[in-house]
Parts: sequence; structure tokens; C-alpha cells
Amino acid sequence: MPVQRLALAALLAGTLAAFGGIYPWATPFILAAAAIVCALGGAESWRVAPDTRGLHLAFGWLVAAVALQLLPLPGLVRGWLSPAADTLTARLRVDALLHDAGEMAALSIDPRATLHALALLLAVGLTYRAALTVFAGGGLRQLTRILAWTGVVVAGVAIVQRAVSPGRIYGYWVPDDIGAQPFGPVVNRNHLVAWFLMASALACGYMVARLRTRLDGPVVGASWRHVLRRVLDSGAPSMALAWAVMAATITVSRSRSGLIGLAVAVAVLWRGGATRDWHPRLATVVALLLSAGIGLALLAGDVPAITSRFAAGLGGAETDRTAIWRETLPIVSDFRLTGTGAGTFGMAMAGYQQTLPVFSHLDSVVRFNHAHNHYLQVAAEGGLWLALPALALLVAFGRLARTRMRQERGEALWLRLGAFAGLMAVAVQSLWEIPVTMPANALLAATMAAVVTYRRNGHE
Repeated sequence: MPVQRLALAALLAGTLAAFGGIYPWATPFILAAAAIVCALGGAESWRVAPDTRGLHLAFGWLVAAVALQLLPLPGLVRGWLSPAADTLTARLRVDALLHDAGEMAALSIDPRATLHALALLLAVGLTYRAALTVFAGGGLRQLTRILAWTGVVVAGVAIVQRAVSPGRIYGYWVPDDIGAQPFGPVVNRNHLVAWFLMASALACGYMVARLRTRLDGPVVGASWRHVLRRVLDSGAPSMALAWAVMAATITVSRSRSGLIGLAVAVAVLWRGGATRDWHPRLATVVALLLSAGIGLALLAGDVPAITSRFAAGLGGAETDRTAIWRETLPIVSDFRLTGTGAGTFGMAMAGYQQTLPVFSHLDSVVRFNHAHNHYLQVAAEGGLWLALPALALLVAFGRLARTRMRQERGEALWLRLGAFAGLMAVAVQSLWEIPVTMPANALLAATMAAVVTYRRNGHE
């Protein structure tokens, strides 16, 4: 349905424009918009293909696990499931001693934050369902083009903003976060980089798809002038440009995790392409376009500065990520069964943080609001309670992705591969960051997952 297709694009772009959706006031709007976009697909949005039931059941299990963290439990039951909760609450709340140890309480140490996380998780599920319906009806290519050019526009805004007003979003808004490094419409540059990783990989996959469609057969024995004409007619150069601009913006950001993720995305695409037969001229064209994009990225970035950042990351400074990881491990240990509650890492760390690094230029103590490792943060916030359904979801997605890749014989294979490469890039980036906690990235990741796993109408 064209209306649903455009509504999905508006949801993805609008959430990114609204500071990535990170502020609590955006959550109700995101959930409502996702529900509307899903409803536009009618009954088709709720039809579950037999081979996707495992994925849907795993997601339902994950939603239920987060919801159960909000369920008020008798004090004795809560104490048995989460023995360290009362101790942590006593550290964080001055009125903790006034409360009866046997009164009803949720597993989450901050139910409001967990409710916020639950709402976003539901929005992610609705977005995935809506994207499946859109792609089943043939809207994948148009949405890919919209996302690619959205990325180009946002990249331009980010680069101009970095040059003109580096501390302000849209040249006006000053983030409340101490030490924030805004980039484009987003407070955290690494989070915007994750969005670029996914969108650029999808655009790159679409570029290859168009070239294979236009050049696979007709270039045999043809002149290079004819080949060039067909390349220009294919629309591939525009996707190559979009990919190159987003890749260049990643280098401009100097995000180490983003550059590693970009390398992972290219490697996954390369590995996927290596399993296919290539006409020499087609391979040459693809290699030239990719090389031009990589060259633009290297020219746009400050290579010595990037090298220095990687070198600094190898040092043993007390303020580096290893200090955060080290001080997160006690939370994981103390809350290994049920976690502190989805979305509560910042509050929990307030009771555990020992290292107090200072931003010299701000004369302010740094508080660890995130684990800078998504997997470690899930373990701290959810324990086995959330880790098991999350693992089941990843396994179910992996199996379904492999099935869809093997079944696909058309142009869409390369879009699926591009989306998968983007997800793999963010999965690797998540070893150092928590990019999917930003709603705009979570919704785009759900859309990328739908690209990989959708089934065309009439194919059972």
C-alpha cells in the first residue's frame, strides 16, 4: 500500500529528525505513530507466515519479560528473585528505610524507565510488522531510495553543523547531557553513525542489485560506451553516491566503532558477492564505484586524527571503556537472574560507580549512564530474565535470514544482503556502544530485519 509505505518512511525519518527520539516526551508519539503505520496495512499487517512463528514467539517472550519487570511483587518474592534490589534501593533512595520490606514492589528499580523501554520495544515490533507488509507488496525499492537520500540530507546537515555550530543541534538546541558531542540531529555521534551504517549498507546492496539487473547479460561483447550508458540508466550511480556520502560522514565523525562497523559492512557485502558469478565488466564497474566511495571517505576524513584516536583507544586510561565495563560487572553479578530493569542502567550505576573521571574542560564529574557495550548492558538490566529471550530472538532471526537468503533468486537478494550487512555492522559496533537504544536506530534496525526476512505476497 503506497500510503503505508510513505507513512513508514515518515516514521523513520521523523524519529531521526526529532533528536533520534531519545527524549521521553517523544516515546508516546513514536508508539502511536508506529501503531498507525502498522494499522494502515489492514489485516495483512497481522498475518504471520508459518516459518516466522519462531521469531514472533521469541519477540513476544522478550516483551513479556520486560512487562513482568513492572509487575508488583510481594517483598519476599522480590527478595528471592532479586536479593540485591533492596540494598541498591537503600543506596539510591533516602526514604528507603521508611518503606516496609514486605510491601509490594516491582523487579525494576525504576519502573518509569522500564515502562519507557517497554513502549519503545512495542514500537519496534509494530514497525517490523508494518515493514513486512510494505515489502511484501513491493515497496522495498522505493523505501530504500527514500532512506538513502534521507541519509544524504542528514549527512549534509551534520557536516555543516559540525563546521558552523558544533555544540548545537540545528544550530540552536544545546543538549542537556554533560560532554555531549552532537552530530546532525542526534546528541551522540556514534548513534547517528549506526543509522548511517544501516542505511548506507542497504543503499550499497541496492546499487549492486541494479547493476546486476542491467549489466549481467547485455554487456557481453558490448562497447564500454554502451556499458556506461546502461550504468547511468540503472540508477546505480545515485545509490553509489548516497553510500559514499554516508561513508564519508562516518569518517568525518571520527567514530572508531563506526569505522570498524563500516569495514564489517563492506566485508559482509564482499563475502556475499563472492559466492555469486560475476561478468568481468560488471565486477569492474562495481569495484570502481565502491573504490570511488572509499576514496571519498578517506579524503573527507582526517586520517592522522583518526589514527590518533585508535592509538589512544589502546591506552590504559582510567576513563576509557574498560573502566565502565569493569564497574558494570558487579551489577551483572548481583542482578544475574532478573536484572535491574530495562532502561535502568544509569540509575543502577549510580550505586556502583567507583571511578569518578572529570571532564577538565567542563570541570564536571562524569557519570556512567551507559555500559558502552550493548550486550553487557542487557545483562545488567535484564539478567537471564531478558538475556534468554533476546538470545532466542537472535537465533530465530539468524535461521530465518539464512532461509530467505537461500530462497531468493532475484534482485532483492542484494537488498537483503545489504540490510544484513548493516545489521552485522551495528552488532559489531555494539561491542563498544549502545546504538540501538536510540529509538531512531531501533526502528531502522527493525526495518532492516524486515528487509532480510519478508516474504512476497503469493509465496508460501
